Amino acid sequence: MKLKTFSITVLTLTLLICSNSFCFCNVDITDESIETKLKTHCSSFCDFNKNNTTPVKAPCYDSTAEIKQLFNEQKNCLNTSNIEGLKKIYSDDYISNDGFNKATLFNLYQDTLKNHPDIKYDVLISKLSVEGNYATVKAINKSTATTAEKSNITGDNGLLNIDMETIFYLKKTGAEWKIVAEQTISEKTSLLYGDCKNVGIQLFAPEYICANTEYTATLKMPAKYAKYAMGSIKKELITYPAQETPDIFKGFDSIGLVERIFKSNAKGNNETIAASVAFALPKIDKSTNNIDIQISGLGVLLQRVNVIVPQPQTPQVDQPAATAQK
Repeated sequence: MKLKTFSITVLTLTLLICSNSFCFCNVDITDESIETKLKTHCSSFCDFNKNNTTPVKAPCYDSTAEIKQLFNEQKNCLNTSNIEGLKKIYSDDYISNDGFNKATLFNLYQDTLKNHPDIKYDVLISKLSVEGNYATVKAINKSTATTAEKSNITGDNGLLNIDMETIFYLKKTGAEWKIVAEQTISEKTSLLYGDCKNVGIQLFAPEYICANTEYTATLKMPAKYAKYAMGSIKKELITYPAQETPDIFKGFDSIGLVERIFKSNAKGNNETIAASVAFALPKIDKSTNNIDIQISGLGVLLQRVNVIVPQPQTPQVDQPAATAQK
């Protein structure tokens, strides 16, 4: 068999094997060893035996490996405060479901690093799908940190915990995958000082709500601690920079609850329920016999509420049956 005909035959077999593994190995056949070419151009190559007559199917290159590597790089950049490296992972036209662009996203990263320089991130991919040059990755993100400065009230560093579930949307341009958009499904954050760290405070609110709809937010703690604490719940739109509103504290009831009813905004902007907790212990001043209130714990809990604007539904019109032709 002539070399040219033999090369074409092997190339055809290679493409058939690779297409069955959902990838395309772009092999340039020249006079050098065909086996060497295949091993060079396919990271998981399609192996052929030495006489090049019987193809042995092996896994070919898969885009999922590239995407998993991208998220490993994202995690490494986050945990080493490598902001410039992190920027390379995101497309310049990136957008989030809060309307934040790439510049705003990295302003948020910088703010977080400034206040929590020891923050550590963990990212677990729970679902990954690829359609050509587009991919969707669902991930669970957990972050922990301590505050850079101690509280001047409780005298300790705050403990930060963030739990998120996010869908990332990726696009491949040339040889590079980049994150072009993301949708935060759920997000819970707590920042606790002093006695609040060990009490088990919880905040409940819906993850999704229709625009212009009432919903309840609940702040809960064990009833045995309720008489020593006060709590506040407020609603804020997710914006950058954040637009804070004042806290209005009230006592927990006998079963350890503070509740408020809110109405979601009509425009469909995502919201944050922000709860604050303060532990106050009575202390007797022996010199005056007066009772002083000592703050022994502080806490802030945040819960994301995604707001959806219902789209008008077009009623389905039944089409008249076609008239039978005579």
